Amino acid sequence: SCVFWSPIDIGDYRCVSLRTGGSDGIDLIKVQVQIDGRMAHTIVPQGNAAYIGLDDGETKEFCVDAVQYRITYSIWDDRHARTRNPQYVTIKGTRGETDEQLCDANFNVIAQDVSCVFRSHLNIGDYTCLTLRTGGSDGLDLIKVKVQIDDRIAHTIVPRGNAAYIGLDDGETKKFCVNDVQYRITYSIWDDWNARTRNPQYVTIKGTHGETDEQLCDANFNVIAQDVSCVFWSPVDIGDYSCLSLRTGGSDGLDLIRVKVQIDDREVHTIVPRGNAEYIGLDNGQTKEFCVNDVQYEITYSIWDDWNARTRNPQYVTIKGTNGETDEQLCDANFNVIAQDVSCVFWSPVDIGDYSCLSLRTGGSDGIDLVMVKVQIDDREAHRIAEYIGLDDGQTKEFCLQTTATVQPTSSASSEPGVVTKMIDIKEETGTPSKSTTSATETPEAEFTIIFITDNTPVTDVTDSGLNTGEACEHSGIPLLINCGEDMINIIHAAYGVYSNDNTCGRSFDGYCISDTSLQVMQEKCNGKSYCSVQAVNSIFGDPCFGVVKYLTSTWECIDPEDVPDERTDIFTDGPTEEAGDDPTEEVTYNSTEEVTIAISPTEEVTDDPTEEVTDDPTEEVTDDPTEEVTDDPTEEDTDDPTKEDT
Repeated sequence: SCVFWSPIDIGDYRCVSLRTGGSDGIDLIKVQVQIDGRMAHTIVPQGNAAYIGLDDGETKEFCVDAVQYRITYSIWDDRHARTRNPQYVTIKGTRGETDEQLCDANFNVIAQDVSCVFRSHLNIGDYTCLTLRTGGSDGLDLIKVKVQIDDRIAHTIVPRGNAAYIGLDDGETKKFCVNDVQYRITYSIWDDWNARTRNPQYVTIKGTHGETDEQLCDANFNVIAQDVSCVFWSPVDIGDYSCLSLRTGGSDGLDLIRVKVQIDDREVHTIVPRGNAEYIGLDNGQTKEFCVNDVQYEITYSIWDDWNARTRNPQYVTIKGTNGETDEQLCDANFNVIAQDVSCVFWSPVDIGDYSCLSLRTGGSDGIDLVMVKVQIDDREAHRIAEYIGLDDGQTKEFCLQTTATVQPTSSASSEPGVVTKMIDIKEETGTPSKSTTSATETPEAEFTIIFITDNTPVTDVTDSGLNTGEACEHSGIPLLINCGEDMINIIHAAYGVYSNDNTCGRSFDGYCISDTSLQVMQEKCNGKSYCSVQAVNSIFGDPCFGVVKYLTSTWECIDPEDVPDERTDIFTDGPTEEAGDDPTEEVTYNSTEEVTIAISPTEEVTDDPTEEVTDDPTEEVTDDPTEEVTDDPTEEDTDDPTKEDT
C-alpha cells in the first residue's frame, strides 16, 4: 500500500496514473484505489494478459470510464504474411479519435488470430474508422480484421475486390471506414505495343462536395488490347460525381481507347477519345481531367497564304463569358502550314455563361498571321472574326462581340434582325415648343425607342398593342434579349422549334416541331425580371425535331410593378413614323460600361399645320393625293387653331 494526502479538490475520481522509475520493471495482478477509505477503482490485467506490466520508466493510465478496444488480426496462411515488426492502431469516431496505440502482440505467426487490446477514456462518439500502420520494412498480410468495442463487434474488414489479402508493406498506413464508397476505374488499353506502360497510374474522383485523395492504381498496365481495373475505397463524401482526374507517373506514356468509372458497381461515366483522336494519351507525368458536363470548344485558325504566316511555336487560347472563363489551353495542332484551316479542340467543365470573348496568345518569337478565326461551342458557331490578325513575339490579343446602337421614333418599330427595345421620353425641359421648331432641343414632346443592334441578334418587334416579339436563331450564338427597363417582363407566348416558315432565321420544316416546354421555360427565366437573356439551344428547351435547325420566338409585355395589369396604360404611340436610319447623325455608339448619349438632329420641320409641307428631301414634295399638288397658301395665316387636330 502507498498512502498520501493532498489538499487539491480533484472532483469526482476518474483515473490513476502509474509510473515506474529506472530500468527495472514491476508486474502487478491488481491495483486498488481508495479515497478516504472508500473503494473508487479496481484495476486488473486487460484482455488475456497475466499481469499489468510497467517497464523501464514507463507510465500507464487507468480510468474508470475507459472503453476497451480489441482488434483481432487474422494472418494469411503464407510464411511471407508474418512479421516481427510492430503494428499500430488508431480508432476514429464521429467526435474524435484515440491516440495511436502499439499492439502488444506476436505477429510472427501464420494462419492464426492475433488480438491487440487497449483502453481509452476518450469519447470518440460513434465508431467510424480503423487505421492500421505497420512498422519497419517487413510487411503483414491479413485475411480479416475485426474491431470490437467493449466486446461488441463494430467493424469487420475483409480483402477488397479480387484481392486475396489485406497487405501492409514498408511502414504503410491504411484506413478502413464503415461507410466507405467503392470506386472502380477500368482502363481499356489501345491495341498497340507503344500503348502499354510499366509506370504507376494515379486517379482522383471529384464531386459536387469534394474529392477523394489521389490513389495509386494497384494494377498491371504493361499489356495491350486489355481492360485493367483499379479499385479503391474512400470515406470522403464527394456528393454527386462530376469528374475523373488521371495522372501517369514517369516518362513512359499510356494510350487508352476507353475509361469507365463505377461507384459502388454503378456506372457513372464513360470516357472515349475526343474529336478525331484514336486514343486518350497520357505522357510524361501528364494529368488529364474528364468531367460529365464538359463543354467542347473548337477554334478554327485560317492561316494566311504566305510563307511567313506559319509558325512552329505553340498557340494558346482562352474562352471568356458572362460568368467566367476557361483556363488557358495549349492548342494541340500543327500551325506550320499556309492557306489552310487548323482546328484546336478542347473541353472544359467551367460554366462561362454566355460567350463574350476569345483571347489568343502565341508562344515564342515566331509570329502567326491569320485571315479568319472561328469559335464553335458544342458545334455551334458563337463568333467569327473575319479580318487579318497578326500575333508576334508572345503577343496576346482579345476579340469580343461588338454592340452598336441607333435611335428612331416609336410606333413603327423596326423589324430588322437583332433589336432590343426600351422606351424613353425626349422632351423640352422648359417652356412649350413652338410649331416651327426645328432644333433637337426644341422638338415637341414625343416618345422614342432605343434599338441596340448586334450582328445577327434576335428580332424584337414593338406593336401598337404594347406587346413585344423577338426571335433568336439556333447556332447563332446570340441569345434572345428582353429589356423592360424599370418595368417587369410578362411572357405571353413562346415557341422553340420551327414555329413558322416565315422567320428571320431562314428556317423551314414541313412537320410539327415545337418544344412543349417553350412557354414554361421562358416564363421561369424571365417573368418578373426587368432583363433576361435566353439562348436558342436544345439543352434549355429540349429537341422537338432532331436534325432540324430551330429558332426561338417569344411575345412579351412590360408591366409597371405598381400598376394593376388590367388598368395599365400603353406607352406606345399610334400612327406612322419615319424609319430609323434616314439621317446618319442619328447613329450613336453603345458601350455596356458607359451611359448611352443620344444626339438627335432632325432634318424635317415639325408643324401643327396639316397643310404645311414636311419632307426629308427639300426637292421632294409631300402630297396626300398622287394627282393633287399640296402647296402652302400665301394668303393663309399660320396659327394654332384650337379646333384643328394636331398632326
